Amino acid sequence: MIESTILQVLQSDTELVSYVTTFANLPAIFSESAPEGAKKPYITFRIAELSPAHTAIARFSLYTDYWDYGTSKAVARKAAERMKFLLDQKYFEHERYSKIRISFFSGGTVDEDDPLVIHYNQQYSIRACRKQWSEQFKKG
Repeated sequence: MIESTILQVLQSDTELVSYVTTFANLPAIFSESAPEGAKKPYITFRIAELSPAHTAIARFSLYTDYWDYGTSKAVARKAAERMKFLLDQKYFEHERYSKIRISFFSGGTVDEDDPLVIHYNQQYSIRACRKQWSEQFKKG
């Protein structure tokens, strides 16, 4: 899917990576879940496919989560604002998809059992044209 594109966008932004630690010499931004031993603050994201594989337009949901531990949510808000700036209403390309468009849907803090856990979640909708379909239209 398009995880590699999202990861590249997030890990290449110097402001965003200033809000997270590092893991294996890379910014602590992970697809699906953080690996064992990752230190907060870090970002996780996951993508859920919503459309069948045989359609020309693919639809996805993107969920981003900023995780920290402490007393201030200020950095979490800054990181969330930066992710929104990087992703919302932007177009991206991928080897399987063209014209990937990401749109912000909702976001906010998530209450956790431990009051010191800082968790900020955002949700986006993604619409992408499958390249195999667009290439067939070009030939026709």
